[in-house]
Amino acid sequence: MAMVRGRRDWGADSNVGGSVVTDATTTASERRRIREAGLGYVYWFSYMCALASLLLVFIAFASPYWFKSWGRVHSPLANVGMWQICLSGWVKPRDPNLRSYVGCWWIHSTFFEEVFDDIMPPWFRAVQALVIFTLLCCIAVVFLMSSYMCESVRIKYYEPRKLRLFVITAVLFFASGVLVLICSLVFAMKAKDPNWMPRPWLSYFSFSFGFYVLSGFFSAFGGLAAFIKSTDIRKKKKRGTARVVDKHRPPPPPAASALGMESTATGKSESFV
Repeated sequence: MAMVRGRRDWGADSNVGGSVVTDATTTASERRRIREAGLGYVYWFSYMCALASLLLVFIAFASPYWFKSWGRVHSPLANVGMWQICLSGWVKPRDPNLRSYVGCWWIHSTFFEEVFDDIMPPWFRAVQALVIFTLLCCIAVVFLMSSYMCESVRIKYYEPRKLRLFVITAVLFFASGVLVLICSLVFAMKAKDPNWMPRPWLSYFSFSFGFYVLSGFFSAFGGLAAFIKSTDIRKKKKRGTARVVDKHRPPPPPAASALGMESTATGKSESFV
Protein backbone atom coordinates (compact mmCIF):
# COMPACT_ATOMS: atom_id res chain seq x y z
CA MET A 1 0.00 0.00 0.00
CA ALA A 2 2.87 2.35 0.78
CA MET A 3 4.41 1.72 -2.62
CA VAL A 4 1.14 2.41 -4.38
CA ARG A 5 0.65 5.61 -2.41
CA GLY A 6 4.17 6.68 -3.26
CA ARG A 7 3.52 6.13 -6.95
CA ARG A 8 0.34 8.13 -6.75
CA ASP A 9 2.14 10.98 -5.02
CA TRP A 10 4.85 10.92 -7.66
CA GLY A 11 2.23 11.03 -10.40
CA ALA A 12 0.48 13.97 -8.72
CA ASP A 13 3.79 15.82 -8.44
CA SER A 14 4.54 15.19 -12.08
CA ASN A 15 1.13 16.58 -13.05
CA VAL A 16 1.78 19.69 -11.00
CA GLY A 17 5.11 20.17 -12.70
CA GLY A 18 3.48 19.68 -16.07
CA SER A 19 0.83 22.26 -15.27
CA VAL A 20 3.50 24.76 -14.23
CA VAL A 21 5.35 24.23 -17.50
CA THR A 22 2.09 24.54 -19.43
CA ASP A 23 1.22 27.79 -17.64
CA ALA A 24 4.66 29.20 -18.33
CA THR A 25 4.38 28.24 -22.00
CA THR A 26 0.92 29.82 -22.21
CA THR A 27 2.18 33.02 -20.60
CA ALA A 28 5.11 33.20 -22.99
CA SER A 29 2.89 32.60 -26.01
CA GLU A 30 0.43 35.22 -24.77
CA ARG A 31 3.23 37.75 -24.39
CA ARG A 32 4.49 36.93 -27.87
CA ARG A 33 0.98 37.32 -29.30
CA ILE A 34 0.55 40.71 -27.63
CA ARG A 35 3.98 41.83 -28.83
CA GLU A 36 3.24 40.76 -32.40
CA ALA A 37 -0.12 42.53 -32.26
CA GLY A 38 1.63 45.78 -31.38
CA LEU A 39 0.10 46.23 -27.91
CA GLY A 40 3.37 47.04 -26.19
CA TYR A 41 4.45 49.71 -23.74
CA VAL A 42 4.74 52.34 -26.46
CA TYR A 43 1.20 51.64 -27.63
CA TRP A 44 -0.25 51.86 -24.12
CA PHE A 45 1.65 55.07 -23.40
CA SER A 46 0.27 56.61 -26.59
CA TYR A 47 -3.23 55.38 -25.74
CA MET A 48 -3.10 56.87 -22.22
CA CYS A 49 -1.95 60.20 -23.72
CA ALA A 50 -4.89 60.06 -26.14
CA LEU A 51 -7.39 59.51 -23.34
CA ALA A 52 -5.89 62.27 -21.20
CA SER A 53 -5.86 64.70 -24.12
CA LEU A 54 -9.49 63.94 -25.00
CA LEU A 55 -10.62 64.38 -21.39
CA LEU A 56 -8.81 67.71 -21.00
CA VAL A 57 -10.05 69.08 -24.32
CA PHE A 58 -13.62 68.05 -23.52
CA ILE A 59 -13.49 69.82 -20.13
CA ALA A 60 -12.07 72.94 -21.75
CA PHE A 61 -14.66 72.71 -24.52
CA ALA A 62 -17.63 72.46 -22.13
CA SER A 63 -16.62 74.64 -19.16
CA PRO A 64 -17.02 78.45 -19.23
CA TYR A 65 -13.84 79.36 -17.33
CA TRP A 66 -11.23 80.28 -19.88
CA PHE A 67 -10.97 83.88 -18.67
CA LYS A 68 -12.28 84.87 -15.23
CA SER A 69 -12.25 88.02 -13.11
CA TRP A 70 -10.82 88.11 -9.61
CA GLY A 71 -13.37 87.57 -6.87
CA ARG A 72 -12.77 90.74 -4.82
CA VAL A 73 -12.82 93.22 -7.67
CA HIS A 74 -15.61 94.43 -9.92
CA SER A 75 -15.13 93.74 -13.59
CA PRO A 76 -17.67 93.93 -16.42
CA LEU A 77 -16.62 90.41 -17.36
CA ALA A 78 -17.31 87.74 -14.75
CA ASN A 79 -16.10 84.72 -16.76
CA VAL A 80 -16.15 83.47 -20.32
CA GLY A 81 -15.75 80.14 -22.10
CA MET A 82 -16.16 78.96 -25.62
CA TRP A 83 -19.96 78.73 -25.39
CA GLN A 84 -21.02 80.72 -22.34
CA ILE A 85 -20.31 84.20 -21.04
CA CYS A 86 -21.19 85.81 -17.72
CA LEU A 87 -21.33 89.61 -17.63
CA SER A 88 -21.59 91.95 -14.67
CA GLY A 89 -22.73 95.28 -16.01
CA TRP A 90 -20.91 95.32 -19.33
CA VAL A 91 -21.80 98.28 -21.57
CA LYS A 92 -20.99 98.46 -25.24
CA PRO A 93 -18.40 101.18 -25.94
CA ARG A 94 -19.92 104.41 -27.29
CA ASP A 95 -23.48 103.13 -26.85
CA PRO A 96 -25.82 106.15 -26.66
CA ASN A 97 -28.42 104.12 -24.76
CA LEU A 98 -25.89 102.82 -22.21
CA ARG A 99 -27.56 99.42 -22.13
CA SER A 100 -26.07 97.20 -19.46
CA TYR A 101 -25.69 93.41 -19.89
CA VAL A 102 -25.88 91.27 -16.76
CA GLY A 103 -26.05 87.51 -16.19
CA CYS A 104 -24.81 84.29 -17.77
CA TRP A 105 -25.91 83.52 -21.30
CA TRP A 106 -25.21 81.17 -24.15
CA ILE A 107 -22.74 83.11 -26.21
CA HIS A 108 -24.78 82.67 -29.43
CA SER A 109 -27.99 83.81 -27.76
CA THR A 110 -30.20 86.38 -29.46
CA PHE A 111 -29.76 88.45 -26.30
CA PHE A 112 -26.44 89.58 -27.77
CA GLU A 113 -27.81 90.23 -31.24
CA GLU A 114 -26.94 93.93 -31.17
CA VAL A 115 -23.45 93.41 -29.75
CA PHE A 116 -22.59 90.12 -31.46
CA ASP A 117 -19.37 91.40 -33.05
CA ASP A 118 -18.27 93.02 -29.79
CA ILE A 119 -18.82 89.90 -27.68
CA MET A 120 -17.46 87.52 -30.32
CA PRO A 121 -14.95 89.25 -32.58
CA PRO A 122 -13.49 87.31 -35.53
CA TRP A 123 -10.52 86.00 -33.54
CA PHE A 124 -12.87 84.54 -30.90
CA ARG A 125 -14.93 82.72 -33.54
CA ALA A 126 -11.71 81.37 -35.09
CA VAL A 127 -10.66 80.01 -31.70
CA GLN A 128 -14.07 78.36 -31.32
CA ALA A 129 -13.67 76.62 -34.69
CA LEU A 130 -10.14 75.43 -33.93
CA VAL A 131 -11.21 74.07 -30.53
CA ILE A 132 -13.92 72.05 -32.29
CA PHE A 133 -11.32 70.65 -34.72
CA THR A 134 -9.06 69.81 -31.77
CA LEU A 135 -11.86 67.86 -30.11
CA LEU A 136 -12.60 65.99 -33.36
CA CYS A 137 -8.92 65.04 -33.73
CA CYS A 138 -8.82 63.71 -30.17
CA ILE A 139 -12.02 61.70 -30.71
CA ALA A 140 -10.63 60.22 -33.93
CA VAL A 141 -7.38 59.20 -32.22
CA VAL A 142 -9.17 57.51 -29.32
CA PHE A 143 -11.52 55.73 -31.75
CA LEU A 144 -8.68 54.39 -33.90
CA MET A 145 -6.60 53.20 -30.97
CA SER A 146 -9.57 51.72 -29.09
CA SER A 147 -10.81 49.76 -32.10
CA TYR A 148 -7.27 48.48 -32.68
CA MET A 149 -7.41 46.69 -29.31
CA CYS A 150 -10.33 44.55 -30.49
CA GLU A 151 -8.72 41.44 -31.98
CA SER A 152 -11.39 40.69 -34.57
CA VAL A 153 -11.44 44.28 -35.84
CA ARG A 154 -7.64 44.43 -35.86
CA ILE A 155 -7.27 41.24 -37.90
CA LYS A 156 -10.01 42.17 -40.37
CA TYR A 157 -9.31 45.85 -40.99
CA TYR A 158 -6.02 46.95 -39.45
CA GLU A 159 -3.57 44.07 -39.89
CA PRO A 160 -2.92 44.67 -43.63
CA ARG A 161 -2.47 48.41 -43.04
CA LYS A 162 -1.00 48.57 -39.54
CA LEU A 163 1.76 50.98 -40.57
CA ARG A 164 -0.74 53.37 -42.15
CA LEU A 165 -2.89 53.28 -39.00
CA PHE A 166 -0.10 54.43 -36.72
CA VAL A 167 1.08 57.07 -39.18
CA ILE A 168 -2.45 58.51 -39.34
CA THR A 169 -2.67 58.37 -35.55
CA ALA A 170 0.60 60.26 -35.19
CA VAL A 171 -0.53 62.89 -37.71
CA LEU A 172 -3.80 63.40 -35.82
CA PHE A 173 -1.89 63.71 -32.56
CA PHE A 174 0.44 66.35 -33.99
CA ALA A 175 -2.46 68.18 -35.65
CA SER A 176 -4.20 68.39 -32.30
CA GLY A 177 -1.03 69.72 -30.68
CA VAL A 178 -0.57 72.38 -33.37
CA LEU A 179 -4.20 73.50 -33.02
CA VAL A 180 -3.76 73.78 -29.26
CA LEU A 181 -0.63 75.88 -29.77
CA ILE A 182 -2.36 78.26 -32.20
CA CYS A 183 -5.51 78.67 -30.07
CA SER A 184 -3.53 79.17 -26.87
CA LEU A 185 -1.35 81.90 -28.35
CA VAL A 186 -4.25 83.73 -30.02
CA PHE A 187 -6.51 83.60 -26.97
CA ALA A 188 -3.71 84.58 -24.59
CA MET A 189 -2.86 87.67 -26.64
CA LYS A 190 -6.37 88.80 -27.57
CA ALA A 191 -8.04 88.22 -24.20
CA LYS A 192 -5.74 90.83 -22.66
CA ASP A 193 -6.72 93.39 -25.29
CA PRO A 194 -8.76 96.21 -23.65
CA ASN A 195 -10.63 96.71 -26.91
CA TRP A 196 -12.46 93.44 -26.28
CA MET A 197 -13.30 93.67 -22.57
CA PRO A 198 -12.50 96.67 -20.39
CA ARG A 199 -9.93 96.38 -17.61
CA PRO A 200 -8.52 92.97 -18.61
CA TRP A 201 -5.87 93.21 -15.85
CA LEU A 202 -8.66 92.44 -13.38
CA SER A 203 -9.10 88.98 -14.91
CA TYR A 204 -6.91 85.88 -15.20
CA PHE A 205 -6.74 82.70 -17.26
CA SER A 206 -8.65 80.02 -15.39
CA PHE A 207 -8.54 76.21 -15.32
CA SER A 208 -10.39 75.65 -18.62
CA PHE A 209 -7.65 77.44 -20.51
CA GLY A 210 -5.02 75.58 -18.49
CA PHE A 211 -6.58 72.20 -19.29
CA TYR A 212 -6.64 73.05 -22.97
CA VAL A 213 -2.96 74.00 -22.93
CA LEU A 214 -2.10 70.84 -20.98
CA SER A 215 -3.88 68.69 -23.57
CA GLY A 216 -1.41 69.94 -26.15
CA PHE A 217 1.49 68.40 -24.21
CA PHE A 218 -0.29 65.04 -24.02
CA SER A 219 -0.98 65.23 -27.76
CA ALA A 220 2.68 65.92 -28.48
CA PHE A 221 3.90 63.02 -26.30
CA GLY A 222 1.26 60.68 -27.74
CA GLY A 223 2.21 61.67 -31.28
CA LEU A 224 5.87 60.94 -30.59
CA ALA A 225 4.96 57.52 -29.19
CA ALA A 226 2.75 56.72 -32.19
CA PHE A 227 5.50 57.84 -34.57
CA ILE A 228 8.06 55.63 -32.78
CA LYS A 229 5.62 52.74 -33.05
CA SER A 230 5.19 53.32 -36.80
CA THR A 231 8.97 53.35 -37.35
CA ASP A 232 9.26 50.11 -35.37
CA ILE A 233 6.58 48.50 -37.53
CA ARG A 234 8.36 49.69 -40.69
CA LYS A 235 11.65 48.16 -39.53
CA LYS A 236 9.96 44.85 -38.69
CA LYS A 237 8.25 44.85 -42.07
CA LYS A 238 11.55 45.37 -43.91
CA ARG A 239 13.20 42.70 -41.80
CA GLY A 240 10.41 40.24 -42.57
CA THR A 241 10.60 41.01 -46.29
CA ALA A 242 14.35 40.38 -46.28
CA ARG A 243 13.86 37.04 -44.55
CA VAL A 244 11.23 35.99 -47.10
CA VAL A 245 13.55 36.93 -49.98
CA ASP A 246 16.43 34.94 -48.47
CA LYS A 247 14.16 31.97 -47.83
CA HIS A 248 12.90 31.84 -51.42
CA ARG A 249 16.26 32.54 -53.02
CA PRO A 250 17.17 29.52 -55.23
CA PRO A 251 20.28 27.52 -54.25
CA PRO A 252 23.33 27.58 -56.54
CA PRO A 253 23.17 25.15 -59.46
CA PRO A 254 24.75 21.75 -58.74
CA ALA A 255 26.97 21.90 -61.82
CA ALA A 256 28.57 25.11 -60.63
CA SER A 257 29.07 23.75 -57.12
CA ALA A 258 30.59 20.50 -58.47
CA LEU A 259 32.85 22.49 -60.77
CA GLY A 260 33.94 24.62 -57.83
CA MET A 261 34.76 21.52 -55.75
CA GLU A 262 36.67 20.00 -58.65
CA SER A 263 38.71 23.18 -59.17
CA THR A 264 39.44 23.31 -55.45
CA ALA A 265 40.64 19.70 -55.44
CA THR A 266 42.84 20.36 -58.50
CA GLY A 267 44.35 23.39 -56.83
CA LYS A 268 45.18 21.39 -53.72
CA SER A 269 46.86 18.59 -55.72
CA GLU A 270 48.95 21.13 -57.63
CA SER A 271 50.03 22.73 -54.41
CA PHE A 272 51.21 19.39 -53.08
CA VAL A 273 53.20 18.81 -56.26
